Amino acid sequence: MNRTSRITVLMLTFLLGWSSFAGSTERHFEIVPFTGIRAGGTFKDSISNDTLMVDESMIYGLSLDWDYDATGQLQLLWSRQSSQIKTPSAPGEKLSLNIDYYHFGGTYSWSDDKYFKPYVACSVGATNFGPTDPGYNNELRFSMALGLGLKYFFTPRIGLLVEGRGYGTLMSGAGSIFCSNGACQVSVAGDLFTQFEGRTGIVFRF
Repeated sequence: MNRTSRITVLMLTFLLGWSSFAGSTERHFEIVPFTGIRAGGTFKDSISNDTLMVDESMIYGLSLDWDYDATGQLQLLWSRQSSQIKTPSAPGEKLSLNIDYYHFGGTYSWSDDKYFKPYVACSVGATNFGPTDPGYNNELRFSMALGLGLKYFFTPRIGLLVEGRGYGTLMSGAGSIFCSNGACQVSVAGDLFTQFEGRTGIVFRF
């Protein structure tokens, strides 16, 4: 079973568990497709001592949010960035890669207004660094995130989301990444890979 299939199975398991939890109590859920921009993300090459930066680029993704109570929601989140990074093994060239965040967490809103919902968000999960060039290994690492956002509902079922979220991915100190046939593009020094994204999306509430 590949990584995408495992993630799909986990999502379906969560949905079935939520259905049992909700029971006869009225709780709503939301589907939120979004797009935006992500910046930041640097690797410190332990051999060349160069700082390698991920290019700023667009993102897209999806979140599924379930009402937990009057102020909180549970959340499943997927967010993808397609970008490039300079590699010390090939000066002047860049390695293309997708950076995906697969997170589970929640949001808390302090507003009791039905249409205007500012909130804070917290989530944990995995970051997948996936080179798009053939032959390179993916890198899967633990990550966490904090965010601040706003939902504004034009109707009880349709709304607009605006959010900023920062991610921190644990890189576990020194080590080599983006390897192909025993040759690795980057030797990492440092423990934390950080990025920030701003996004907007449409909220469909059911």
